[in-house]
Amino acid sequence: MNAKQSFFTKLTALAGMCRATLTPEIVGLYDKNLSDLGYEKLNDALDEILVSRNSRDPFPSIREIRDKFEPTLTVEQGAQDLITRAIEAVSMYGYNNPEDAKIYLGEIAWRSLPGESGWKEFCMAGDVESGGLPIATARAQLRDRLQMNLKRNFPSGKLSLPAPTIPPFRTLIINKQDAPMTAIGPQHIGSAIAAITKEFAE
Repeated sequence: MNAKQSFFTKLTALAGMCRATLTPEIVGLYDKNLSDLGYEKLNDALDEILVSRNSRDPFPSIREIRDKFEPTLTVEQGAQDLITRAIEAVSMYGYNNPEDAKIYLGEIAWRSLPGESGWKEFCMAGDVESGGLPIATARAQLRDRLQMNLKRNFPSGKLSLPAPTIPPFRTLIINKQDAPMTAIGPQHIGSAIAAITKEFAE
């Protein structure tokens, strides 16, 4: 299998993973608008996307794939995107689940949080009575650190950010006698809460 055939194979596999429909016309458009980048580089990009994608994620657009080779964001835009990602992570994982939050944020954003307790401090923003910073202050501090780290990692001032990685499913241990362990992920939280509520109500 040559590099071009491998590109089509990986594109098809990615479509199946994302539950997208690929027609010959769509494949032709992707080939026409991406082939100038070189199939070997495209295969590396698709490998990276395949590792981080799951069935809930959209099929990558031509622009998203090209952005891996042609950075389009400014440092300021990249910092704002990562702040938005951090806010999403607060609601998805909370301060007591830093392992999953770190995976979702990515290395640069995680390193931009202050000290070992930085994630908890960011999660507590707005809870001034408990020692948390005002929300605007916490976000401004994170923005400044993000911009500093992005400038260090992307000296050209242009960058692209990969889509956030959804952490693997964790195991929730229900601490009630010999209650079974239930494997859950973020998309299962609602049903898990219902199951737990029913378990403890019985």
